[in-house]
Amino acid sequence: MARSGENSICRRCANGAKSFYEFSLKVYTAMLPPKIRIRHLTEMKSRGEKIVMITAYDYPTARLADQAGVDVILVGDSVGSVVLGLRNTIGVTLKDMIHHLSLIH
Repeated sequence: MARSGENSICRRCANGAKSFYEFSLKVYTAMLPPKIRIRHLTEMKSRGEKIVMITAYDYPTARLADQAGVDVILVGDSVGSVVLGLRNTIGVTLKDMIHHLSLIH
């Protein structure tokens, strides 16, 4: 249930947000750095800029990399040998990947 005044605050402050949650989400996403897209990486390469990439398998590492301004954070099947202790990456399942991707979200 909406608290008194929440909808009026949202209409005035967040371009017509329909709920306090939507208003909060707009404020939060406005504070995030813009996402890097493939076209951005292509443009960076064509300008000769260096592209910084790192592999992260957990939330603390991903967060530190993001705060440091790393352009791309990778999570690959090397999680099998680095984190899961497998001899190679062949045994890494989609379930393993989904689990580790959810850790850095």
